[in-house]
Amino acid sequence: CLFAPGAQCSAAAALGMAYFFVLQSQTAFDVQWCRGNIGQVIFDPWVQQLKATGKVEFLCSTRVNGFDINKSANGEIPRITNVKCTGVNGEE
Repeated sequence: CLFAPGAQCSAAAALGMAYFFVLQSQTAFDVQWCRGNIGQVIFDPWVQQLKATGKVEFLCSTRVNGFDINKSANGEIPRITNVKCTGVNGEE
């Protein structure tokens, strides 16, 4: 992720890079450091909470390449109804 375009980096990788490069200048930021592994402390509980809803499925080794959006005409807020993904082997 170090030399990859931003669109090709995961959120976890981007946060890790920010943690390493940007937040090293402690005098330039008011920072409260995470105690423990960021993935275990922040992302794992969040993933478990989303899975518990029964409305979210996490797929490993996939890339999001589009969304289906509910564009209702009756004034409702547009919502994502489906996420289109491509797997490692190119299958959708």
